[in-house]
Amino acid sequence: LSSGRRAAYADYLATGADAKTVEISVAAETIAGSFELRELAAREGILTQVVDILSERLTLTEDRYQRGVVTSIELYQIQQDLNATRSGLPLLGSQIAASRGRLAVLLGRYPQEVEPLLAGEEPPLVSLDPIPAGLPADMLAARPDLVAAAFRLEATRQRVGERKAARLPSINLTGSTGTQSADLSDLVRADQWFTNFVASLTAPIFSGGRLKADQEAAEARYEQEAARYARSVLTAFQEVDAAIAAFNAQRERKLVLDEQLAVAEASADAALLRVQQGVGDYVGYLDALRTVLNVQDTQASAERELATARLNVHRALGGNWIAEQADEQDSEGDLR
Repeated sequence: LSSGRRAAYADYLATGADAKTVEISVAAETIAGSFELRELAAREGILTQVVDILSERLTLTEDRYQRGVVTSIELYQIQQDLNATRSGLPLLGSQIAASRGRLAVLLGRYPQEVEPLLAGEEPPLVSLDPIPAGLPADMLAARPDLVAAAFRLEATRQRVGERKAARLPSINLTGSTGTQSADLSDLVRADQWFTNFVASLTAPIFSGGRLKADQEAAEARYEQEAARYARSVLTAFQEVDAAIAAFNAQRERKLVLDEQLAVAEASADAALLRVQQGVGDYVGYLDALRTVLNVQDTQASAERELATARLNVHRALGGNWIAEQADEQDSEGDLR
């Protein structure tokens, strides 16, 4: 009975860890959905600006074509670029609606209630600090899925003991005499309880095959649960390695895009200055401005992918590693 109680309690704790896993998953999906919605909204605004620039560019190109300055090939190219860019706006609109709906489900709200929640708030900045090397492996012990697997392993171990104990005789001091008397003199009378007592001792012998099979089945389930736990641990390590590698890659990509955007903005500023000084071509400035917007569009996607990558590191580790490091530093400071 004690083994069964401990097994049931371990199952209860495993279920609580499962609930924690669901909480982390819902929180992570909500954060990812927020970044996705912000990215799509930003890209829609950028694409609208590109359409405006291409429309102005097309007007200027048509005028230059009428004056014989440019060829029809250049005119057709601008028209194709404008149409291709315009065709992307409805697609982005449908993606925004779908993203808003998914986020609303996670928040337990209607889609029209999502926008006011995000309006007026600056998007959170994703830290570009690298993941510190040498994170302790015991941090994975906080992962609720590993906690649940450990408790289930303990539950199956306790049930092995429960099955072993079932093969031993079970003797009751009361209720085994077949009478309703609670008097001690009745309990110690051989003619009242000896038959039932012998039956209690010999019952496991006659059902020994079934009880032995139950024990062997429990031991097999324990071995299976041990293998499942080992696989969970190995999977956790693999997920951490993959998440850190993905974050480092997205971090490097973001740094490169920042440099690319800085160069594009400098080029656009130089083109505008030449136009203002009367020595530059306004069409060239529009092209430079379009390049800036294209880089910004790519950067909006990169920022969302960077946020998702860092979020995946948190999920793989089962939480945050920054708070733990700060606590360690504070402890070291107290020691000094």
